[in-house]
Amino acid sequence: MTLPPANWYPDPSGPPAQLRYWDGSAWTDNVVPPAPAPPPRPVPTTPDGVPLAGWWWRVLAHLIDGMIVATVSGIVGWLVQGAFRQDFQELVEGFAAGMTISPETVDYRGFFADVQALFAAHAVAVYGPALVIGITYVALMLRFVGATLGKLAVGLRVRLREKPGQLSWTSIAARLVITTLPTIVMCAGILSRSLTVLLVFYAIGSLFSMLDPLWAAWDSRRQAIHDKVARTNVVTIR
Repeated sequence: MTLPPANWYPDPSGPPAQLRYWDGSAWTDNVVPPAPAPPPRPVPTTPDGVPLAGWWWRVLAHLIDGMIVATVSGIVGWLVQGAFRQDFQELVEGFAAGMTISPETVDYRGFFADVQALFAAHAVAVYGPALVIGITYVALMLRFVGATLGKLAVGLRVRLREKPGQLSWTSIAARLVITTLPTIVMCAGILSRSLTVLLVFYAIGSLFSMLDPLWAAWDSRRQAIHDKVARTNVVTIR
């Protein structure tokens, strides 16, 4: 029978996690006591001790809210975007016909300029429903419930960092200005009728739309940029 090599092993006769030295032929009296359990990692809280929401729970709540707003605004948009859909279909069909007849003479830049002009001409119908519905939904839910449906579903609430209570319209407006800023910047790029300005504004808007929520992932107070501006925190209640 081959014996295990000399080394530290779990003590067969001692408390859990204690190690005893095996000299290659027998157990010795040399033991290492169990290491103390590491202290629990502190959970970030508001100044009055309410636990702050984890970043991934906020992401899940945002996805739920996004689906709600997209569904409602999609229905409303379908009702008010008839003229836009018709004009867009005619534009695409004309481009496709040009590609079939003489692909080497197709003006791609002109086509994208026409698409941009079409979106600009129908900006209210294209962007209005989602913007108005999203702002109204968030504002009313935060004011009277303290959370959107997505946050309620995962046990989160929005409150002022320094004190509990109903959010003021000022705090809600501050959050909404920051969260809708990327959409406003992108719409401004479309309305400029310049492809270069559109690309620059889209890049700026897209970068900020990612940076805003990501900020809460590394911030010591778990605040996104819109939380910092509004002096709010998203907290967990279960």
